[in-house]
Order: sequence, then C-alpha cells, then structure tokens
Amino acid sequence: MLRKIARPLMASAFIADGVQMVKSPQNHAKNAEVVTGTLRKVLPPQAAGLLPRDAETNVRIAGGTKIAAAALLARGKAPRLAAAALAAAHLPAILTRHDIKNVAGKGGQNTQLTTLLADVGLLGGLLIAAEDTAGKPGLAWRAQQALPGKSQQQEMLATAQDYASDFSEKARELASEASDSISSAASAVSDYVDEHSDEWRDTAYQVRDQASAYAETFAEELQDSTKGLSKKAKKAKKKAKKLK
Repeated sequence: MLRKIARPLMASAFIADGVQMVKSPQNHAKNAEVVTGTLRKVLPPQAAGLLPRDAETNVRIAGGTKIAAAALLARGKAPRLAAAALAAAHLPAILTRHDIKNVAGKGGQNTQLTTLLADVGLLGGLLIAAEDTAGKPGLAWRAQQALPGKSQQQEMLATAQDYASDFSEKARELASEASDSISSAASAVSDYVDEHSDEWRDTAYQVRDQASAYAETFAEELQDSTKGLSKKAKKAKKKAKKLK
C-alpha cells in the first residue's frame, strides 16, 4: 500500500520537470551542451555519433524519457527499471544545474543549497526504488536458486556417465554384430565360388569350343564364296574378250 502512494509522489516531480524540458528546451540547452559534450568524450566513437548535435533536441529527448519513466513508476509498471532510468537522467541534471563549489552562501542558508539537497534526496529515493523488489526475490537470487546444487550436479554427472557407458557398450555390441555379419557374408560368397568354379570353367570351355567351331564354319563359307566369285569374274573376262 505504501508503495502505491510513494511511487506517484516521487514520479510527479519528474513528470513536471520533463514537461517543462519538452515545452521550453531553450532554457536547458546550455546544460545539455555540457552533458552531451562530456558524453561524446566518454562514449565510444560509434555511440557518440548517435547523439544529436542540436542541444534543444537532446533536451526534448531527455524530457520525454523522464515523462515516460515517471509514468511507469507512478503506475507501478516495471518500477525498478523506471527508477533506474530516472536516476540515470537525473544525475546529469544535478551536476549541471547546480554550482556545487559555490552553492553554500553565508551561514549555509543559500536557496541553491536547499534545491541541491532536494535533488540529491530524490536521487537517493530513486536508487532505493531501483533496488526495491517489493518483498519478492530478486533476479540474482532466483537465478542462483535455479542453478543446481553440488549434490544435484553430482547426480547429473553420474547420470550422464551412465548414459555414456551404456551408449559405448551398445556401440561395441553393434560393431561386433556388424563384423560377424560381414565375415559370414564373405565366407558364404567364398563357398559359393568354390562350389561352382568347376561348372563355370566347363561352361567357359564349351563357349570357347563353340566359338572356334563357328569361326571355322564361317571361314569355310567365306572361302567358298570367294572361289565362286573368282570363277564368275574369269567367265566375265572371257566374254569381254570375245566381244572385242
């Protein structure tokens, strides 16, 4: 209940400040130039190049960020993130809006001192809100609890070792079975070749004899045909002589 009241009270100051920055950026342009100049020196060149060169644009961006983050904080939506964003946006304002070296006047009753202390107090409240888990376990604690303890790790390691051992044993069994199957197949092929080698040799001899017989028959027929053609050629030659 207390958080529902405290968060809107804290956020109201930043909403008002953000609205003023958006409506009248020229009043904060000088301070924005100091902040952006420092950031360009600190940030890497690639990140620094993303910062707008126009000071009033930077003021409007900072003001819009304050309004959005303060609205989230007031409604209790992502309050820790919203508070952290407001703290990051509020710290440069403290350093640029106040002349810290000369803030205390005679007797320490300077108005600027009171304003500075109020801004510092707001920053402290934002830091507390950024760490407030509303009674719930923080993210770091939950992450630590999610990790297995030593006993659980040992059990997981033993289980993994058992799985690895079983897998290795099954792999060896499969390899042995495959080797036996290959040996059996090779032996069967060898036996088959031994059993039929005589038949294959006899068949080869028969094919060779038949091919030889076919060749002799073809040669004889070719020779007879050649003799017949020779006789016909001689007769034709004799007739040609008679015609002359």
